[in-house]
Amino acid sequence: MVYFLLQNGLQCKSVLERKMKRIVLFLVVLLVAPLMAHANYEGKFCSSCTSQSAAEFKAQNYAPHLSCYPLNSSAPMTPDNMQCTSAINTVILVHPSSGTTYGFKVTHEDTFPYDVKTTPFALSQFEKEGFAEAATFYEGLKRVMDRANAQDLSGFNLTWANTSGNISTATSCPDNTALATLVSPEKMSQLDQIATVEIGLGMGEGAAVREKIEKGARFSSTSVSVPAGRSQATFTANIPEGERSLTYQRKFNQSEVAGSLADVIVFNLTFFGWDDNHMPLLDIRLNKGATRIAGSKRLQSLLMAEDGPQTITNPCILEQLKKLASLGQFKKLDGSASRFGPDVGGPSQPDYGDKVTGCTIRFYNARGELQYVFSVPRSMC
Repeated sequence: MVYFLLQNGLQCKSVLERKMKRIVLFLVVLLVAPLMAHANYEGKFCSSCTSQSAAEFKAQNYAPHLSCYPLNSSAPMTPDNMQCTSAINTVILVHPSSGTTYGFKVTHEDTFPYDVKTTPFALSQFEKEGFAEAATFYEGLKRVMDRANAQDLSGFNLTWANTSGNISTATSCPDNTALATLVSPEKMSQLDQIATVEIGLGMGEGAAVREKIEKGARFSSTSVSVPAGRSQATFTANIPEGERSLTYQRKFNQSEVAGSLADVIVFNLTFFGWDDNHMPLLDIRLNKGATRIAGSKRLQSLLMAEDGPQTITNPCILEQLKKLASLGQFKKLDGSASRFGPDVGGPSQPDYGDKVTGCTIRFYNARGELQYVFSVPRSMC
């Protein structure tokens, strides 16, 4: 009888322990699952990361800031009287073509000369598969952009697109140029619509890309992100400088200044989803740093005074810039109105002799925002 009671008690204890373990495991899952579900894994594309050693070399570029201070604050900071520290950056590099992923902890050595220190770490299979999906999506999007950027605009019945020849004379200026498009709201609006249509068609042809998008994948010119299976985790891979960005580009055969390189207007993109007509919802913004106009000059340099105000004497460039007068206001540096505009005259040759004593003018758009800064000859001030 005693044996029976002991045996029965042990069995009850064993059943109770199993139930308690299940309850604890269930509670742990409830606590951890939301954290995993909303996790965001972030990496960077790296085309040169074809091996572990190549990736480790690249990871050094993402070293954290090194902060140094003197050990003796009353003495000059020298190698013997200094201490430097830095944080530890977690860097994940993804090779786009293969989807191979490398992980590193990047910091600095503890002693002088405080060289960059990289320590590899292993990624889980879940992480490797997620970043491989992001790489596949990125490669597919590059093909979509290649098709969109190679489209022949003549099919859209735009008289200003796809004409040939470089023309820049005082009596005949081309109107089918990047600059002519840039100063025309109507042409820029057309280009915006064309970009949406072409990218949408490209996505339709890329079945793998469209399938990923329908499952929640998103992209911009500087990153791509994909959901991870059934979880709500997201894998984001950034596109750093030096990698192929996802931009829409339109080249022009005509230019105000003849040259060996074609002028090009470049747009950054951010994709948000689809509209009711199954066309992509895109935020399309001018990439001022990559756009080249009037003889393949950088927009920021020629018209935005990145390297100081540029003096413009080319009659065809001046003729296009005059058109901005209907879209805002030209002002001199002192804030007074400039007479630069259509009333100054046609594309007649300006007085090149007075460009040194010319003036810098600023163009403010209809919202009162400063948009362009450049210099013109004195006769046009």
